[in-house]
Amino acid sequence: MKKKNLLSLLAISAFMVLAVASSKDKSSSSSSSSSSSSPASASDSPKAKPKPKENWDYGQRKDEMTNKDQFWTTTTSTNTIDFDFPYQGGSTFDLTIRNLGKKNEVTLSVSKGQFLTSFGFSKACMVKFDDETGTRFSYGSASDGSSDIIFFSNASKFISKLKKAKKLKIEAPFFNEGTKIIEFDVAGLQWEH
Repeated sequence: MKKKNLLSLLAISAFMVLAVASSKDKSSSSSSSSSSSSPASASDSPKAKPKPKENWDYGQRKDEMTNKDQFWTTTTSTNTIDFDFPYQGGSTFDLTIRNLGKKNEVTLSVSKGQFLTSFGFSKACMVKFDDETGTRFSYGSASDGSSDIIFFSNASKFISKLKKAKKLKIEAPFFNEGTKIIEFDVAGLQWEH
């Protein structure tokens, strides 16, 4: 029994050290990159218009076993949420649309934290597209038991609404944390898979 407690304590300590080291690496790389580049002044190119922010990152690869193309796109939340120990320090969220050769899926993942488990799409999130009234979308947990990602039902309806929206809010339930609202800028989605 004492060995299990010691192992659990060591695992949590290692996780916290890695999390702190990772956040320090990100902050030092972002500060060094921002100080090395100097933005062009308005007088350098008077006719240049600022490029709109790209909200979505796209990817594609070929599955080595089936030779089918796999596609995905991801956007990151505009807000962070602070959870209690051991997930403190600000969690971000990724909304991902993917097609791994069979069908489209919409997932929501958290950088640090745990969604409330939902087997058989028994739980739901409130989802608000722009100024529409919120809609309930049921979700399921990952088949491998991961609690940091959920899969929304009715992906085709979700994607259709995303294509027309500029803003998205998702109210999701978290283990021992209640519900929290996650916000995204979703304008410009291009998805034809």
